[in-house]
Amino acid sequence: MLNFSAGTYEHLPPFMWSMEKLRTLIITNHSLDQAKITKLQTGRSSLRNIRRMRLERISVPVLFEIEDPLFQSLQKLSFFCEFSQSSSDPAAENISAIFPELEDLEIHYATNLVHLPPAVCEMRKLQKLSITKCPDLKSLPEGLNQLTNLMYLNIYACSSLEGLPDSICELKNLRVLDMCDCSMVERLPKDLGSLSCLARIDMKHCARIDELPPSVRQMRSLELVFCDKEIKKRWDQVKHTSALTNLKIDEAVEETTLEQDWKSSLPYKAKPELYNNENFLPSTRLPSKGFRGNVGTKENVLVSEASRRWLDCCARSYNDFFTPKSRSEMADLIGGALVGAVVAELLKAVLEAHDTVSEFGEHFQRLKATLTNLQYSVQQVEQIDEELRDGKQIDDAQTVKMKSRMSDLHEQLDYGKMLIKKCSKVRRWNLWKKYKYSKKLVKLDTEFRTFLDVDVQSNLWVETKRSRVDMKELLRRFSSISTSSSVQDDTPYCSYAMPEVPSKIVGLQAALEELKRRLFSQDVVGVCAPGGCGKTTLVAKLCQDEAIRGKFGEPVFLTVSESPNLMVIYQRLWARLVNPNSVPKFIDEDDAYTQLMYNLNKRKRHLVLVVLDDVWSEGVLEKLLFEISGIKTLVTSRIKFRLLKSIYTLPLLGQKDALDLFCHLAIDPDQAIDKPDDDMVKQIVAGCKGLPLALKVIGSSLRRESLRKWRKTAQMLLKGGQIFKEHKALLNILGSSLISLEKDLKECFMDLGSFPEDEKIPAASVVDMWIEIRGFDEDDAYVALVELSRRNLLTLIERTQDAAGHIDGSFSNLFILQHDLLRELAIYTNQGNDDNNAQQNIMLFLKQVDLPKMQQQTSLARIVSIQTGEMGPWNWFDMALPHAEVLILNFTANSYCLPPFLERMENLKVLIIANHSSNPAALSGLSRFGSLKNLRRIRLQKILVPLLSKFTEPLQYLQKLSLVLCEVSQDGGCLPLDIPRVFPAVTELEVDYCKGLEALPPEICSLSNLKRLSITNCPDLNGLPESIGSLSGLEALRLHACTSLEGLPDSVCRLASLRILDLSHCSNIEDLPIGIGELHRLERLDMSWCLNVRELPASVRQMISLRTVVCDDEIFRLWTTVGHNLGKLRVEVAKEDINLRFLY
Repeated sequence: MLNFSAGTYEHLPPFMWSMEKLRTLIITNHSLDQAKITKLQTGRSSLRNIRRMRLERISVPVLFEIEDPLFQSLQKLSFFCEFSQSSSDPAAENISAIFPELEDLEIHYATNLVHLPPAVCEMRKLQKLSITKCPDLKSLPEGLNQLTNLMYLNIYACSSLEGLPDSICELKNLRVLDMCDCSMVERLPKDLGSLSCLARIDMKHCARIDELPPSVRQMRSLELVFCDKEIKKRWDQVKHTSALTNLKIDEAVEETTLEQDWKSSLPYKAKPELYNNENFLPSTRLPSKGFRGNVGTKENVLVSEASRRWLDCCARSYNDFFTPKSRSEMADLIGGALVGAVVAELLKAVLEAHDTVSEFGEHFQRLKATLTNLQYSVQQVEQIDEELRDGKQIDDAQTVKMKSRMSDLHEQLDYGKMLIKKCSKVRRWNLWKKYKYSKKLVKLDTEFRTFLDVDVQSNLWVETKRSRVDMKELLRRFSSISTSSSVQDDTPYCSYAMPEVPSKIVGLQAALEELKRRLFSQDVVGVCAPGGCGKTTLVAKLCQDEAIRGKFGEPVFLTVSESPNLMVIYQRLWARLVNPNSVPKFIDEDDAYTQLMYNLNKRKRHLVLVVLDDVWSEGVLEKLLFEISGIKTLVTSRIKFRLLKSIYTLPLLGQKDALDLFCHLAIDPDQAIDKPDDDMVKQIVAGCKGLPLALKVIGSSLRRESLRKWRKTAQMLLKGGQIFKEHKALLNILGSSLISLEKDLKECFMDLGSFPEDEKIPAASVVDMWIEIRGFDEDDAYVALVELSRRNLLTLIERTQDAAGHIDGSFSNLFILQHDLLRELAIYTNQGNDDNNAQQNIMLFLKQVDLPKMQQQTSLARIVSIQTGEMGPWNWFDMALPHAEVLILNFTANSYCLPPFLERMENLKVLIIANHSSNPAALSGLSRFGSLKNLRRIRLQKILVPLLSKFTEPLQYLQKLSLVLCEVSQDGGCLPLDIPRVFPAVTELEVDYCKGLEALPPEICSLSNLKRLSITNCPDLNGLPESIGSLSGLEALRLHACTSLEGLPDSVCRLASLRILDLSHCSNIEDLPIGIGELHRLERLDMSWCLNVRELPASVRQMISLRTVVCDDEIFRLWTTVGHNLGKLRVEVAKEDINLRFLY
């Protein structure tokens, strides 16, 4: 930011040309006259990264004299300057070449701009054009239709503008048209209805427009129109006679302003510094429904929010012009006088007048809202004062001072009643009295709002009184405890108060009924869910239920927390369940538990409900469970403990309930202006994903906030990564779930942030990643997933029930779901925002828009995840990833080129390429695989396999190749890969859901190191190669759901190392090979749903290592007979194994 006061500015500072990362440049002249920068042109090009530039009171033509391309990347340009006197500056014809990437152009207060330079229409990337407060502007160029990307056109307060060019109707992407205060415009273009994307028109104070073109009935995207009362009738007719049923028409509010314009009382030329801060510019105004603000003793006016802030700035800068009333003097108005009744009387009068007098409806509506808040504040003060006095007179200096000031407020309230009475007598035709009393209502409302909003001193006084009340109650309790201790042998003070139940509860009725059903039939019931789902609210509401109280009496509610004091809890249980008048001094926790068990067993057998809220440890839970007849225990926890006999998983809120709760918290029904539209509300609610905590925290933070704050929140939820910085309460509650995690488990949780949101994560991908970078084996990885699931940090779902949990079970049917906010927590924690995170930045997650920021950058991340659309070689940016061991490429496209930097990732061990589009994608850039000498695992999802044949460079160390949802569309339906030559060391080959695969290439049988071969869910596979018996090291052969497979070749019987054979759902197989008994090491055989198999070969009796057989009822009897010879054999009947949860 360069600030100066001079008529000329010789040149920009030399050091600026070495600021290679400069993104924003603001040059402000504080003198009375325009300044000219004489040496802007330097022949250098180091400002090519600049994105935004703002010039205030700078000679504009100096920009148009530039020859060197200094501003090739400029996206936003803002002028607060005068243009040259000529109607068309020839120098300006070069503007499109100087700013080729410009997307946002603002011109404000150009008092002598007569015609917009036609060259502006050549800026094809322009999306937003704002020309405001330019009183001499007469016309817009006819070539405006060339701005094909223009979405926002703002010509506010261009009072000489005579009309809009007809070419504006060709702007097919235009969404917002603001022509407010363009008082000379007489008509709208006749083809305005061609603007098919237009959603908002602001035409307030365009008094000369009295007709609408018939074509506006075609504007089906139009949602909001601001206009004056006269033209509103025309818009109402359009709405009722067309399909614009969702159109909202907002009539401009009559405002009492200073003389004709702010410029008439504070000339811009005379006081330019008032316009330095963009936040105070009237061009950033809110919709015309303003609010009343007291800006000084000179005038009390009805202004918009931005104008009020601007005037406050004026008042601070020019005390000789505005003499603000002392805010501390206003704060002194709060005292201890009982004025609540007077406030209530005035509020009643306002409500009655609002219903009977329509002339001051807007003023009465605002006064109603102000008085409602005032009434609450006064009642709070009186209540605190009454609690503190307790029948005695308090005469401290502060209280006496406040009481003396309250009389002023009392007088204002009495004056208000008199004023409302007078307003009710004003006739509709009496414009002078209407104007006169409007100003008085504004002033009255301003006094009350200042009382509520500005009183820092009064707030401190109220808080001081509240603290004194709290201290008084605390001393009373300590006194009570001390007295009872002397009589009752040191009985500890106990509180059994349940948490307060919120006034608004949604979506819990079904959960309440299910919990009651379980409690009536089970002794120990758990309610489990992630933090912030409403577990405590649910059980607190349950404890208030009449049926529960009728059966169990008053429940015992104990909050356990993460670090509980068990001795205190035991004492409270004794006081409540054994004898409240005599609590013994326990020696230790074991002594307390023993005495409680003994005495509880002797108690009378009446039912009692004990609620243990927020339990974090299974060891603590074990010490608090008393499995005694008559005692029911209800536990809430984020963890699914094994001790819980019945676990109810509390679901997230549905869309309707979530919207209901959010609107209750975020939208004030009395708020008359700045209400968000339904789409924005639904977007934020969708971003909360049904989590009650997120709805509560974010909803409460948006109540009575500006629309910009709403939009920012919606964008944060959409982009992710920023929501925890803005809402620490959300972070504290969700982040507390990570505190008790061990280091390895916490890092495993953080790794899950590398996968895209709203997608089922294949567990096999996660297991592959953990095996290589964490040093896990498959058992370690599965246990980690189950533990994270028990802690409700993720959800595990399987296509088939519990298959992954078996020894040597497959992970191909196991998937992971994770709430979006938990995923954002993983990313947030990984970025080093968690103080307890010892290993930071282990993972780098990038979207396509983030790639330019990484150009020529080096990242130390071990896991790199990139999510894009279609990518060609020219779309990538060069990155250095020397430490990356895992690369995850997620995309949605029909073609995809591998990134050029892939060939330099020497430490890469795991490569996952996942296409999320509906069709398989063509992969290019395969030659880059050749340099990945350390690559161990490749997973390809929804890729066209034939194109992989172009890759011929051997990967000597690759151990696992997975092809999922790929398409094999080649003659013979055979894998077009020379796998033995390209992947000579592969030990595991997985082919799942591959369309068009009819046969395996015989070359696979020469993979001497192959230990696992999994060909599953391939309905076109009709046979295995006869040479498969040469795979002497093969330990697992899975052929699940290959429904066209008619049998196994006899050579299978030569697989001497085979331990697992899975033929489940191979419905066309009729016979097992005659020599199958030669598989002496086979331990598990799954032939469930092989309905055509009727007999078993006699050789099965030779399978001495066989331990488990899974089959159907029809063949179960045959295997049972065989089992007598194979003493350790366990035969299981297959059950329906389709998990319907997978569909959700």
